[in-house]
Amino acid sequence: MCSSSDLTFGCLRCARAIIADNPIGSEILATAGQLRDAFGTVSHLVEFDTSDRYFEWRQIQLIQWLEKAGREYNARNEPITLQIDQADDPQPVIIRANDYMLETVFWNL
Repeated sequence: MCSSSDLTFGCLRCARAIIADNPIGSEILATAGQLRDAFGTVSHLVEFDTSDRYFEWRQIQLIQWLEKAGREYNARNEPITLQIDQADDPQPVIIRANDYMLETVFWNL
């Protein structure tokens, strides 16, 4: 059904099926819609362009993004060591995300 080049959680069809089968799936989808709408409202208030690549939802190779973010973090803060072991699965991990979301999720770990 899903090939290795699909998103980390499988193809979008599979992801939707997983969410639909989840007891809180409709709540997840509703919340995602509310967040998208709120983000658009905030963008108008602070006058930034939501089409900016920083906010653009796209397929991102997660390992490459994490390595780049690690270098940027080290340039601004006390250096940390980031070690990613892909020995068991050398295929790229591709997710649908944007830079804003990934920085929010990973920056303070």
